[in-house]
Amino acid sequence: KRCANFGTCGANGDSIEGVSKINLDIYAEFAAGQMNLNLGNCDAARVNKDRISELMAVPLVQGVYRYAHKIDNLNDSSEKSKAEGAVFAAAILPRLHACNSNSAQIVYNNMKVGAVSTSFQDVKSAFEANYACMGITCADVGNLYNSDANTFFTGISQCVDTSPLNLDRIAGYLPGTNVVDHSLIDLDQKAIEEQIKVGTAESFNVARKIYEEGGHSKSFAEITLDTALVNPVNKGTSVIGESADGAWVYGSVMADYESNTRDIKVQYTVDADNSRVCYVGGLPSDKVDTSGCLMEVGSITISGQGAFNYQANNQGYNKNARAIQGFSTAAQSKMYEDCPGCPYKDFKQYYDYYGEFDYANKWILAAAQGSSTSFKNGNADFTSYDFIGRGEAFKKGTAYMSVWMYVIRELEDAIDDCNVECDIDNCNEDAVHAWDEGVAFYTGSEEEKDGSGSGALLYSLADKRCANFGTCGANGDSIEGVSKINLDIYAEFAAGQMNLNLG
Repeated sequence: KRCANFGTCGANGDSIEGVSKINLDIYAEFAAGQMNLNLGNCDAARVNKDRISELMAVPLVQGVYRYAHKIDNLNDSSEKSKAEGAVFAAAILPRLHACNSNSAQIVYNNMKVGAVSTSFQDVKSAFEANYACMGITCADVGNLYNSDANTFFTGISQCVDTSPLNLDRIAGYLPGTNVVDHSLIDLDQKAIEEQIKVGTAESFNVARKIYEEGGHSKSFAEITLDTALVNPVNKGTSVIGESADGAWVYGSVMADYESNTRDIKVQYTVDADNSRVCYVGGLPSDKVDTSGCLMEVGSITISGQGAFNYQANNQGYNKNARAIQGFSTAAQSKMYEDCPGCPYKDFKQYYDYYGEFDYANKWILAAAQGSSTSFKNGNADFTSYDFIGRGEAFKKGTAYMSVWMYVIRELEDAIDDCNVECDIDNCNEDAVHAWDEGVAFYTGSEEEKDGSGSGALLYSLADKRCANFGTCGANGDSIEGVSKINLDIYAEFAAGQMNLNLG
């Protein structure tokens, strides 16, 4: 019934006829749960159950919307509509209350038996602000359809998900979460290598700027809203705006913001159809691409909050929050002191040897500027090297010292998340996301879905060296094809992801 009211019928959830997308998804979980129970995967069946309960909530939310809209927008004051709205609300309010008690109170006040007035927009905003917590999306719920006019109702603010999520394989590995943005770090590596190849003092300075400020990964905008937020906004809340040429730009807020806040940061969202991008940071001007950046002055829609006019709060309002340098400079906190599993075994070996937490960063900067390191062991004096030798140490240090260790860090972080957060009732998206991040940093974005591309990170290194050592192919006895090391590592990536999913 509800999919016809909200245009969420059919396999793609975009029709007003046929079986609801929710039923199709629920039945897929029914089948997967049965299989897991037959195999004795009891914890995995619990995950199926949890997803089913999330999906079962969608028709209830749609029911609340349908009758709130009838009462408020269509002036239907009948006892029947008010009673139906009240019972749909009663059926879902505990779930909403578990996410946000204030939002639940708003819905209750508007939909309760005997409510003096009903605001459809207030009800809708209260739910939408909690979609992520409830495990549902704007696409799951859809938009109210006017069957009399054969079109969607007008005058209703459109709920937008951060972006249509498109998860492509990473060299054969199927991520469980969106880590496309993370994989773009290899474009920073390539940009650094391009500048080093030029072999001048100026190009080395540009390469260092890219190393320190990034350019392709975790791009964001700093903007100032013309009017302050009326209600608090949670980190990750969806945002949609426009680029300078009028194209849609998707993103999410980067932090929790209290009401009355005007200055916010919006991180741009990318997925596997990454055709419009915001490449800024430390890139030289001829490499900057703002086709996917928010325009300098415009309007954004924050999910559950409505539309806000804004302006950039500084000239360089588009920036990057991820750079290869940060993989090393954050190591003391993220790998040695402030993590549940700290110190991580692999990182401790390197710290014990070099005597510096940011050993990779110190190596890279010494190579970049032609100076010496001051390690406990393994020092390097680049003062007598020219641009060729320094360049090799610079570009290989970024990929094989800084990124290399951060891959290990993400895998360790996944295990930390599993130990801390995963139990029979709660498995295990944070852990899988961290694991996926490790795969993305190992591989990058240029290896294609099957690993046949030409990357610049550790996957690419393994394939290059197997040709030198005769360790390519499934048996590790060839000089052509994918390295045996990559095949073995990817088998472990897949097994690790499965184990995290199962808790």
